[in-house]
Amino acid sequence: MSNSKISRLFKAQPHPDKIFKLAFRDGFDPADLQSDSNEEILHAAFTDQSPEKHKRTLKFLAEGDSWVNIFHGVPGQPMTFVDVLGSKMSGFGFEVSNIGWPGDTLSNMVITKQYKVGLQSGIHDYFIFSGGGVDFFVNLKFYVHKFEEVGEQKPPSAYIKEVEFDNFLDVSSYHLDSISKEVKVWTGKDTKVIFHGYDYARPEPDGIFLGRRFEALGYNGKTYLQRNIVKKMIDKYYDMLLDLEKKLKNSVIVDFRNKIGNEWNDEIHANSKGARKLAGHFLETLGLK
Repeated sequence: MSNSKISRLFKAQPHPDKIFKLAFRDGFDPADLQSDSNEEILHAAFTDQSPEKHKRTLKFLAEGDSWVNIFHGVPGQPMTFVDVLGSKMSGFGFEVSNIGWPGDTLSNMVITKQYKVGLQSGIHDYFIFSGGGVDFFVNLKFYVHKFEEVGEQKPPSAYIKEVEFDNFLDVSSYHLDSISKEVKVWTGKDTKVIFHGYDYARPEPDGIFLGRRFEALGYNGKTYLQRNIVKKMIDKYYDMLLDLEKKLKNSVIVDFRNKIGNEWNDEIHANSKGARKLAGHFLETLGLK
């Protein structure tokens, strides 16, 4: 099934528990699917494989959440920085295999290990792994106190459940450490592992990803307190990543904080212009630009 046919059949809808889901468009005709298996549909829709030959030989494998794959190609969805890396129009045109899936949690990716086959092929120079944000954004109530439990005019850290969030960071560090070791075993070459955090997400009043979750905990969606709490959580996530980088010889941490500017698509994702900024910074960090 062609990508143009995919775009006629599907549209992406924000989903509070899965970040995004696919839905059939109005006027969908089941006959359009009779000659195509589900596997073929998904393969056409969510893999980034082009028959075109790129001038550059560097190869990237990307696994992760909606920061690496947000259904690009479905109308209305922005590019991610990984999409930009693989786009010849962007001026880069690296060879990219993208197996990311919006809404994937870090724990799920580690359990299923769908990246194993790609790594064992031994053809990739870099393995981009994006994970963790879904785990604490979607499960915000497990890591942030109800507003009434803390009250007003407290520092952002006071609203974070310290024990619970620190435990999450410890588990995340363990998983990422394991991934780094797996890459060394599976690739048979010096494939670099690229981990990254996120830019400072921007909760909005009644926002589907973060705003509603804060408001359900009693926060006023029109104040900046939520943004400050999220900023603190993201900073703590980067503290974990940077501590991990010190002991991992084959891994690099890309710091995306304050890189998107005003180029946001929604509360937690960059728009296509923002994605180009992220891609540029990504390549600068790796010394490839």
